[in-house]
Amino acid sequence: MQLNARQAMFLISCLMLLLAGALYATAACPDLAGPWTVTENSTTVTTINGSAQPPSTQTGTGQIVLTQTGCTATYCQDVYNPNTGATEHVCRVGTISGNTVTFTGIAMLPVPGLTFSRNSMVAVGTISPDNRRIDATSTVDVAFSGLGITGTVNGGGTEVFISNTPQAAPTITTSSPLPAGTVGTPYTEALSATGGATPYTWSIASGNLPSGLGLSNDGVISGTPGAATIATFTIQVTGNNGMSSTKPFSLTINCCDNQDVSVMTIAEEIHLSQGAVKVEKDITAISGEHLILWSVNDHFELRYYLPGSSTGVIDGYVIGLCHWHCGRNLIAWTAKDVGGVPKCFRSVRMVNQDYGVNDCGDDIFRQYTFVFTPCDMKLSVSLDRFTYAASPPTSCVDDARLAGTLLSTRIWCDGVTPQSQFPQCLVTALAHDCDPNSAAKDLEPDMFTVPFAVGDVNFDGVHDAKDFAMAINSEGSCKGDSRYNLFMDIDGNGCITVSDLKLLFPSDSDGDGLADWQEYIAGTDPFDAGSAFRITRVERSSNGAVTLYWPSVINRLYTVMGSGQVNFSSPVVLSNAIVATPPTNSFTDVAATNLASIYYRLGVTR
Repeated sequence: MQLNARQAMFLISCLMLLLAGALYATAACPDLAGPWTVTENSTTVTTINGSAQPPSTQTGTGQIVLTQTGCTATYCQDVYNPNTGATEHVCRVGTISGNTVTFTGIAMLPVPGLTFSRNSMVAVGTISPDNRRIDATSTVDVAFSGLGITGTVNGGGTEVFISNTPQAAPTITTSSPLPAGTVGTPYTEALSATGGATPYTWSIASGNLPSGLGLSNDGVISGTPGAATIATFTIQVTGNNGMSSTKPFSLTINCCDNQDVSVMTIAEEIHLSQGAVKVEKDITAISGEHLILWSVNDHFELRYYLPGSSTGVIDGYVIGLCHWHCGRNLIAWTAKDVGGVPKCFRSVRMVNQDYGVNDCGDDIFRQYTFVFTPCDMKLSVSLDRFTYAASPPTSCVDDARLAGTLLSTRIWCDGVTPQSQFPQCLVTALAHDCDPNSAAKDLEPDMFTVPFAVGDVNFDGVHDAKDFAMAINSEGSCKGDSRYNLFMDIDGNGCITVSDLKLLFPSDSDGDGLADWQEYIAGTDPFDAGSAFRITRVERSSNGAVTLYWPSVINRLYTVMGSGQVNFSSPVVLSNAIVATPPTNSFTDVAATNLASIYYRLGVTR
């Protein structure tokens, strides 16, 4: 069969002219899936046996449906082929790179008897910022032979794609609550959304982020939290088409090392006189927080500074004062110790005493205690009034300073916030210094004592079983409970918990290798080296099952682990969260029936 020029032109008219689109991509490809209306205008020039034919122009409007997987977009059509009398299913596949997409496919439908050495239609398009329009340019390159002719088809055109999908707003996909943060530790959380038109713009619609954190336009919450809180706020995401949506969130900022505070470090400064403005002591945490004890002409100030803030004598927060001519200042803080340096401050205490002079001339030894918790920025101030252990000293170098009998203990301020009440709290407390009737003025009914030694809860000068019993009795209590003791609340969260016991009882009184607070968890006696947490009896039944027995304590959970190695390598948890059934618990390992030997380890949690 030979084709004349007219027949060849009819064949060329069967080109696929619905071409392609593009993607405006940033970090991810936008969603273009859906129906589109395509208007095209293209021109091709055909040569048959070396003779150029008149240009052929095709115009028209059609409908397509784009599907998309990741950054690959596809559209397909069923097109009638008059050369074969059949319907051909023809698809164009687009590969996306950056902000362009390249669609490739055949340009001519198949013709029996013709062989194509080239048969491609390539279209490159650009998508509008709102994902609603695609402007594409196509190129046709065809070469064929057979049926007594050879020929080529070259040319191309333009296509305009208009989306028929209603404009959509992006949807925030990040879950709430957001991952918790920690005071003094850098925080970063990237938000995510889907749908709508990219790029997205993020903002706070209502509420506030925790102090120290901010939200960038590209949806990243970052910064260093400055105070413990549970913040609630609403975030808005806006697509490039102006459509937006919102979602409420909560974000908890925990106190510094809430689960890991185990070190109390004591710094002592004894001042015999006062001088010009100067730094007496500067304690810097890894978090960037500072504690600075200043000598300021006629008094001493302990100031706290948030990370990144100025550390001058007029900056930060005054959290402790001493205005005696002869004073002794004891500064204590709780923090996770990292190579001898505090990671971040959990609580701060300043105790000042009228070190060497009977200042008020009333034979009363005075001790002020300032307790500050950076996590919630709260301050408490108390005054203890004692008799002197010996005659009142007459000079600053007289060492007869130890307190005798406690006369009274009062709290002036209990958990006030710095912005409005710190100054009033401090001034009010010190104003009562030499007033013998001050104990009846402006006071709250709460009372507590401040021991000189860690763990000396009952203030008798030694850490012993009595202190341990008092702490255990208070464990689990909160403010308002008759068992609650303000001093035992070392972390200042309003409740006496295991976290406080860690700070009160870090020592190993009986030298058995376990700290006193760990023995409390285990239910053993911290003052008796013979009282140990151990498996007390092991029985093996006739079928090989092994039963373990151990003393148990109420409100504990036990874990049993096993290993086939004497060095206990690769242990397996056999059972966990075993509820205590005092005075004895047991566990039977039925899987041990096929084992010649097995080693066990027992764990306990509170």
